[in-house]
Amino acid sequence: MKKNYLVLALTALAVSFAAEAQSERKKPDTDDKTPSSMAAQKREQSAKRSQRGKKHKPDVNRVLAIDQQVGQSDSNNAVKKTTSVAIPKERLGTEANKILVLIYVTSPSQPGSDKEFEKVSDIIITKLDLERPTIEGRVRTLDELIFDKLLYFEATYFYRIVLSDEIIDKYISSLKEQNHISDEQLRAMFKQVGYSYEEAREQLGMNQAIDAILNFKIKSRLAVSDKVMREFYDAHPEHEEASYRIKKAFIPDGLLSDDQIENFSVTYADRHGIEWSIGYWLADDEITDERRDVLQAMKPGAYSKPEQVTGGYEVIKLIDAKPRALKTFEDRYREIAQQLQEPQYYKMLDEFKKELLNKYELVYL
Repeated sequence: MKKNYLVLALTALAVSFAAEAQSERKKPDTDDKTPSSMAAQKREQSAKRSQRGKKHKPDVNRVLAIDQQVGQSDSNNAVKKTTSVAIPKERLGTEANKILVLIYVTSPSQPGSDKEFEKVSDIIITKLDLERPTIEGRVRTLDELIFDKLLYFEATYFYRIVLSDEIIDKYISSLKEQNHISDEQLRAMFKQVGYSYEEAREQLGMNQAIDAILNFKIKSRLAVSDKVMREFYDAHPEHEEASYRIKKAFIPDGLLSDDQIENFSVTYADRHGIEWSIGYWLADDEITDERRDVLQAMKPGAYSKPEQVTGGYEVIKLIDAKPRALKTFEDRYREIAQQLQEPQYYKMLDEFKKELLNKYELVYL
């Protein structure tokens, strides 16, 4: 099995399941959101940030404690619980060098909620994270990896997008059904790209969370009026090239007389020993100029003059033909919408990325 087979299969299902995950998102608690409590919360967050230092210098003890969490994430909870662990000083170099970036985050819980005192661990990006390809086989840059981590945290903790086992199971079942593969074959495909089945499930969940927040924050807000689309359609016409539906037959030497070959018609088409292919379409740009001239001179139901080949003759029957025609607005609607929305999408994506980078504090080690 080829890697790109898995990539295409995953891509084909992403949008529908991202929308389903996003539809099940939970809003954070908003009780007790009084002016006084909000002011107190802001003062508390301001004090915490001021303690971190304006120069973004990492706390070595904090780095050592965090470093113990690497590879110990809970698959049911996106936030890893911070556990202070003493690390011998002689291990400082080998352990700390594995961490490339720390992203300081704060709890999204509102004052008075059950989650108010939840300890949210900082996001850790290691060299291993950077070097490991995604489940689709793509190697990310450090900036791309940081953005993915921020998107996932934002999706699961601020927008409370639910990533239930049921959604992941449904996604995997659809993946197997649409591609006619067994559970064993799917596991083998995951293994081929370097993931265990459990790791693949976790990655699929993360991908769905990221897709869901991008759908909610960006894709759902993209809009192009029909007037603008019509203007684009008129200014950029596209044509469907001519095409021909044909079938071919092979006539062995000696089966027909020279006169019958010269005047080949429906009379001889069903003669025993003549083998016909199934009908298929040929686009205008898939045939030679000589063959095009032959087909253009024929009418549906007609036969070409048999052409001598090794061991006999080849004859073509024209079943149907479609002339070159202007593509309709309806046929191009989706393509035009996507093309016109693309600049909007990347502009909004860039703005959202800047928003997240300004919202959190990054420390490069």
